[in-house]
Amino acid sequence: MSDPILDQHGFQDGNAIDIDARCEELAQTGFLVDTSGWIRKAWEIFQKEPGYFIGLLLISQGISIVVQLLGKAMGDFMSVVLSVGIAFVLLPMNMGYAILARKIMNNERYSFNDLFGGYKMAGELIVVYLIYGLLVAIGMVLLLAPGIYLAVAFAWGPYLMFFYGKGAYESLDLSRKVIRKQWWGMFGFLLVAGLLLNIAGLMVCLVGLLVSIPVSYIAFYVSMHETLGMKAPESETSY
Repeated sequence: MSDPILDQHGFQDGNAIDIDARCEELAQTGFLVDTSGWIRKAWEIFQKEPGYFIGLLLISQGISIVVQLLGKAMGDFMSVVLSVGIAFVLLPMNMGYAILARKIMNNERYSFNDLFGGYKMAGELIVVYLIYGLLVAIGMVLLLAPGIYLAVAFAWGPYLMFFYGKGAYESLDLSRKVIRKQWWGMFGFLLVAGLLLNIAGLMVCLVGLLVSIPVSYIAFYVSMHETLGMKAPESETSY
């Protein structure tokens, strides 16, 4: 069965699935958290197009640095305004890692322009990230534990929204329902992929971050892709 959202953006999976039914199933049964496997897969994907992934990172960070420098030259107030503004503007760009990773995993044709495919749904992505951030921030203010819980539980929300056209609240809630039984495992995965991996990259004379940051983003997406069973067709070569 074809997914109109995937067709619209060119991200059709090899084997389409009923995302609602699959999430409901996983919410009941749980799933295997494969930290080493997901990171290894992300590394393999990165090696397919290192120039694209590093290029995306350099572009996003370069824009951010330039805007922040301009803000500082205009005073403290404008520095804060521009820093916050560019952070929101660049949020859809982060989806580029997942878009390219998805196409590579499904053996689909891709181009450098795909890295900016998140801007096709820029408004929706900004909204879901804003709600995500606000709920986590509220949880942090009330008690540290709820904030940490939500930060992990909502991790797949933006991807569910972008690739399956779910509403902001629905995508975050689906993510929470699926992850809750494996929360500790996902916490460990996100800690390794999001923090420890980049600390290792930082230790390699900063240059390692050019690899570790993209691999982290790819691994976040791979964790959902593999868990939901969005596999490439059996007739095609898989990585």
